[in-house]
Amino acid sequence: MPRRDGRDRGNPRPGRSSLRRGRDCAPSAAALPTSSVRPGLATTLAVAIAVAVAACAAPPTPRPSRTPGPTPATAGLSSILGSDPLGRRAEVYAAAVRAEREGRIADARAGYDSAARLVPEIGDHAAWRGARLAAREADAAGARSRYDEILGRHPDSVWYGAAALGRGTLDLDEHRPGEARKWFAKALATGDPAIADDARLGEARALAALGQHARAYEITEELRGKPGAVGEGARRLGETLEKYGAPDLGMSPMEHRLRAAAARIKEGRPDDALAALGRMPNPGGHMRSEFALVSARARAKQGSVDAALADYAIAAESPKPGVGGTAAFERAKLLWNKDRDDEAQADFEGFLARFPRHEKAPEAMVALGKIAESRKDYAGAAERYDRAVAAFPGDANAADTGFRAGFARWLAGNPAGAAKSFAALGDDRDEAVYWRAKSLAAAGDKAQARVLFGKLRAKNEGWTAWYVDRELGSRPPAKPAVAPLPEPPAPLSMPPPAVGTDAAAHWTRGEVLRSIGERKDAAREYAAVEASAGPQPFLLDAYRGSDDWMSTIRLARRIEDSGTPVHPGYSYPQPFGEEYERASRETGLDPLLLLSLSRQESLFDANARSPVGARGVMQLMPTTAARVAGPGVDDAALSNPATNIAIGSRYLRQLVDENDGRLEPAIAAYNAGPGAVARWKQRAAGRGGDEFVELVSYRETKGYVKAVLRNYRAYRAIAGQSAAPPPKLW
Repeated sequence: MPRRDGRDRGNPRPGRSSLRRGRDCAPSAAALPTSSVRPGLATTLAVAIAVAVAACAAPPTPRPSRTPGPTPATAGLSSILGSDPLGRRAEVYAAAVRAEREGRIADARAGYDSAARLVPEIGDHAAWRGARLAAREADAAGARSRYDEILGRHPDSVWYGAAALGRGTLDLDEHRPGEARKWFAKALATGDPAIADDARLGEARALAALGQHARAYEITEELRGKPGAVGEGARRLGETLEKYGAPDLGMSPMEHRLRAAAARIKEGRPDDALAALGRMPNPGGHMRSEFALVSARARAKQGSVDAALADYAIAAESPKPGVGGTAAFERAKLLWNKDRDDEAQADFEGFLARFPRHEKAPEAMVALGKIAESRKDYAGAAERYDRAVAAFPGDANAADTGFRAGFARWLAGNPAGAAKSFAALGDDRDEAVYWRAKSLAAAGDKAQARVLFGKLRAKNEGWTAWYVDRELGSRPPAKPAVAPLPEPPAPLSMPPPAVGTDAAAHWTRGEVLRSIGERKDAAREYAAVEASAGPQPFLLDAYRGSDDWMSTIRLARRIEDSGTPVHPGYSYPQPFGEEYERASRETGLDPLLLLSLSRQESLFDANARSPVGARGVMQLMPTTAARVAGPGVDDAALSNPATNIAIGSRYLRQLVDENDGRLEPAIAAYNAGPGAVARWKQRAAGRGGDEFVELVSYRETKGYVKAVLRNYRAYRAIAGQSAAPPPKLW
């Protein structure tokens, strides 16, 4: 089933600008069509020379300036852009990229070397690609020289961390663990999340080679269970280190068994965890409770519920909050998840009596409220929620718990009490204002309710806006469509902005890369500009021109949060227009609804992949895609926006039909599956769609439904469709 994977772009490494001044003569793009680069190093270099000669005869291209003259921070960059055809020179690099994609590796490597000299503005990108190819061909010397090019001459490169990681890996493979560890530390210091886990694993390998087994093992414990090569590498190294024995790792034999088992639980290997754990110590034995806690977790993963509960009971005997308290809480939660509510309630209450200030105490108190709700003891649930807020007012979820108290009173048929609870939350949260208004109306204060509904109507946004229309008995006045955003300025059509030398250098690299179609790497450079100069509005079009919709949306939000309004098209873009229109014609679904769901699923990232394996723009699980479209839909197909949108739209159509055309349960089913929605529909029988949304049990799914409905409202407002027939809601 679809799942999200929200990913944040890491901050590239700050540092000095490596942008050099332009040469006296530069190559021309016209001299390098796709077919002009032939196999062979000599040919590639000959083409590069011919391009350079052709450029000497070409007059420099004048560039407009938005200011009377360049600022000191951008003078060097402006002189480059004004004195030689940078975009045409970049075709040397573009030709090398084409050669790599066509499998002409020798040409590609030679081309990248040429680009590093002829296009120094993006020399670090050329060196990085050359290093990757050299490493792929087991040319360690070639890879090292290009890594060193980045590390020595481009300290501000977006590839600095990756180059340091590569350099450390080479040193480690060549039995220089001390040097390798230094490079891994440099890689980690960049703060680049894309390489952090790999660098940590490299550090562990270096420490192991240096004989520092205990520290190396600690790092593997942090990495075990992670997806992909990092998790597998950590597993192999961790198991190798375990063979050295407990004394070598600086721990007792019992601790060795516990930690080895815990690592295997993280990896989803409960059988192996129990094997590593061995026999439980006798009653009164040292660390018996700790042993029982780990054993309980392994048995719970196995699905051996009764055995897990028995082990949790042993562990809960410990007076230590971190052992006994944690075991008592986890035991209660396991019972609750298995719908054994009476036993769960008793365990949660026992846990709170023994460990009232445990870090899980707020969650236990809320769980007791939800158990009361499930029994339709709404008044009792409200009291539970109130006690949780009073006991833990600083808890991160205190506001949500207070909202639950108000909604429980609404369900209990106590609108006056509900209105009080919602009023205590203030006017900043629209859904609290909405339910306060509904509660006031139900309590007889229709005039005040109408005032509050009117305030929400003036905003006409958010998921509750659909239900405000129902309460007021009308739709908001029709408004014209928002004028669409113009196309982003062409790359290299404007001088670098006055944002400081480092940021301006990254800007120029981004513009060069975008000019030759390398949008992903261009967006990486624009992210470096943002990291250096902050949320600059001019970056909105740069990201948009790079098809980086995720960064466009997030930057728009940051700018709006600072008090500066932005065009709604940045926050709610409409990429893949033809694909959504085609899917709309085939399914009969509003293309704006499809956009709304996709925005929440992936922020329009075609390559998005969630931890559970959902893929693409509409975050389809391969099993779901196969069920809808038949076998043969592989990863590549699901990463294709046209295919992903077509299948995802068909799946949503099925869910809409299964729910009698009603959007709320169909959207919930897209996220959580039809089975869970069937239970929620039963709970909401006889109630409205707004109540159904609040009765969704899964926090993630409830937020998901609200977000998609909010997106849909925003897209319809942009399209000028506020007077169009509303969608069929619950």
